[in-house]
Amino acid sequence: MCVRSGPAGHLRKTPALSTAGLLCWLWTASTLAAGPLVLGEDLERPVRFQLQAVSDDPEQLHCQFTPAQLAILEKLNRADVKNLVKMGSIVVPDRWDLRELDYSPMPSVSKWAGLREKLLVVHQRVQAFGAYERGKLVHWGPVSSGGEQRPTPSGHFHLNWKSKGRRSTVNRDWFLPWVFNFINRDGIAFHQYELPGYPASHGCVRLLGRDAQWLYGWGDQWELGPRGWKVEKQGTPVWVMGGYDYQEDPPWMELAYLSHGARIVLGHERGVLDENDFPHPAMDDESAHVSATEIASEVSEAADSI
Repeated sequence: MCVRSGPAGHLRKTPALSTAGLLCWLWTASTLAAGPLVLGEDLERPVRFQLQAVSDDPEQLHCQFTPAQLAILEKLNRADVKNLVKMGSIVVPDRWDLRELDYSPMPSVSKWAGLREKLLVVHQRVQAFGAYERGKLVHWGPVSSGGEQRPTPSGHFHLNWKSKGRRSTVNRDWFLPWVFNFINRDGIAFHQYELPGYPASHGCVRLLGRDAQWLYGWGDQWELGPRGWKVEKQGTPVWVMGGYDYQEDPPWMELAYLSHGARIVLGHERGVLDENDFPHPAMDDESAHVSATEIASEVSEAADSI
């Protein structure tokens, strides 16, 4: 009998008569809690979070949690399922009956983001992104941005061109599905790739496969002139906020962070990110533009991709 946690922390049984199932039950009973800690936003009963020990056996992980719950855990822990079992302990909510957006560290509404039809925000310190439509959060997910040797640049950019898949320019053996470029001159893009639970890319922003595919369909590309070298219209604006402190432990695994409901902590009294924490860049600036030669070269490469 495999025992899984159900809504609001209740246990439910599913038929899986095996030794692994019994071991899973025994392991579940010995999990290590470091909470529970608070707080959801705008919920009748706030969601609470705790740190829970996790087995290094993938079978036990899949025994304890349903696929839908694992999808939430991937986002909360900034790690895909393959890497969750390597973490020792993971962040777990005390309820599973909420919308995916309710577990987001990003603010659900932003007046600043509302000035634009669409806006994509990447917060590097907490390794998460949020997609906004007229100021309302419509999607979020974990990221793995650039590692210490090649950090992802912060600032204002735009989505440029996209591809269903292409080879990495760093290593041709790496195939990158669902690519959406946002810094053309440096070849930096959003794309699907492994999420280990910390910044590990060569400058790009890694996403879960389902998030990368969603962004591929949601984001707007640039529009080029007839000759293919002049940008006639910019794509969806992108704001990459701040940097990552590589010398500190991941903040989303810390009790101080969890005590604010797993929402972004920036050191002010509320401990929750709101629109006053967003910068106010001039969204019509030329900082994200690139030269005609660079555009023509990159568009030519993109034509060879899948």
